[in-house]
Amino acid sequence: MILLISESETQQCFFVERRKRIPKMAFNYVVTAHKPTAVNACVTGNFTSPNDLNLIIAKNTRMEIYVVTPEGLRPIKEVGINGRIAVMQLFRPPGESKDQLFLLTARYNAMILECQQEGETIEIITKAHGNVQVCFNQKL
Repeated sequence: MILLISESETQQCFFVERRKRIPKMAFNYVVTAHKPTAVNACVTGNFTSPNDLNLIIAKNTRMEIYVVTPEGLRPIKEVGINGRIAVMQLFRPPGESKDQLFLLTARYNAMILECQQEGETIEIITKAHGNVQVCFNQKL
């Protein structure tokens, strides 16, 4: 078997015994280099505690939580969401002292998030989640 390698300016090919052209394989690795900067949605409310006023900003696949102080905004937490955030709304369930967050992604994945704070650590807990897309071919 004769193996000849030909390199041209536009493409690289391998030539095998009967002069058959076999294209060289190319592999691509695609990642995002920067965090999203465009704001999709924002809401204000008492998300982290009953006494704190919070600003929650949705930036594509990320959610940023800030506390409003007399000096300005202070960042509290940044959370990655699996999906592009389409709708974001704070609500307060009956009998609760702080708000919970409803999120809906572009692929209709809905979730209800709650903030739990113990000392300096802040955790975002998923209370409920599911896909709310309606299939029109399905009988209700």
